[in-house]
Amino acid sequence: MRYIKIKSKSWGRENKKGNIVMRLIFSFLKLIVPKANPDFDDRISIAAYWLLEFEDEHSTPEREIGLNSNEDVIMKMPYRDNYGYWVDNNLTFDDFQKTFESVEITKEYFDEKWKIEPSR
Repeated sequence: MRYIKIKSKSWGRENKKGNIVMRLIFSFLKLIVPKANPDFDDRISIAAYWLLEFEDEHSTPEREIGLNSNEDVIMKMPYRDNYGYWVDNNLTFDDFQKTFESVEITKEYFDEKWKIEPSR
């Protein structure tokens, strides 16, 4: 297994204004399309760091932990009814290292954070 911590890039979602038509369309879609991460969708845009677990350098993430700027656990996925944010893509360990500011972390550090119940 491989573990890495990435610094989240600013996606600008926390200040998304958008026009009224687009906001109405997205509001309607939220009513009919089930959420992939019902407990954490509102937190994805505020994650400052992500801890990711991979089988190897060619695999996609298996588990993920979102941390706030104080490095408190604010989400972990897959967990309960939450599928995941990064596990639902095709980026490999190598892709993350090339694309994001990252450092390798230990299995012990990842598992320690995984045991923590996400703060509200």
